[in-house]
Amino acid sequence: MSLAASDYRAPWWLPGGHLQTIVPAELFPKAKVIYRREIWNTPDDDIIAVDWSTPEPIDPKAPIMVHIHGLEGILQQPLCPSADGALRSRRASAAW
Repeated sequence: MSLAASDYRAPWWLPGGHLQTIVPAELFPKAKVIYRREIWNTPDDDIIAVDWSTPEPIDPKAPIMVHIHGLEGILQQPLCPSADGALRSRRASAAW
């Protein structure tokens, strides 16, 4: 049961949520994003790695979008570069 009413109908040639996820990920060009890594030391002798996408925006007051992708996540997963390439903010991905 859906929580929100919707008139959305999948195209006949792309039925189902799985195909609607896979097809765009495989057919459309991937964003080319270069990251600059910062390592932050924590008080408990651990680290947090923060990868900033480059080039940074001209406006130093641009909002910062922090992408926390989970313990098993990596920046090479399709979602990370796609999201970073589409946004016009300062972007940071954190891993620990």
